[in-house]
Amino acid sequence: MATKRLGLRAGIAAALLFIAFIYLVPSLSQELPPWWSAFLPKDKIHLGLDLRGGVNLILRVEAKTAVESYLERVAEDLKHDFRKNRLKYVDIARKGDDRIVAILMRGEDEKALDDLIRNAYPDFKPEPGGTSEKGITFNLMLDPKASNHLMKMAS
Repeated sequence: MATKRLGLRAGIAAALLFIAFIYLVPSLSQELPPWWSAFLPKDKIHLGLDLRGGVNLILRVEAKTAVESYLERVAEDLKHDFRKNRLKYVDIARKGDDRIVAILMRGEDEKALDDLIRNAYPDFKPEPGGTSEKGITFNLMLDPKASNHLMKMAS
């Protein structure tokens, strides 16, 4: 019984290989006999652009955009960390391609901001930006080495 099944499977495999070869013949041969097209396929296998070498895909990443995207992500993370550490802020936003500006509502949060940046965001250095009617402004400057590293990684 098992030998009968094995023979049937081998026969099916051989028949499929024979049919595949028949469909492949037009692609291998330049000229086909005249009787071929009456009974058998005559179309060749059509190669797509990728198989003919016609596709040239170039991926470019704008290094400056990568740094700006990183600053946007850090600004969003800072908002979460400020809320978690109960630091009251008016606004946290990216400014330019080298800093995040954070406006604190309370002066007593300066030390907590400094500790947070030093511990969780070592690529940034907080610099006081002055006081306004909105609150106390801090410029969180991205370290030039970190910026260069991000640009190299994006290139």
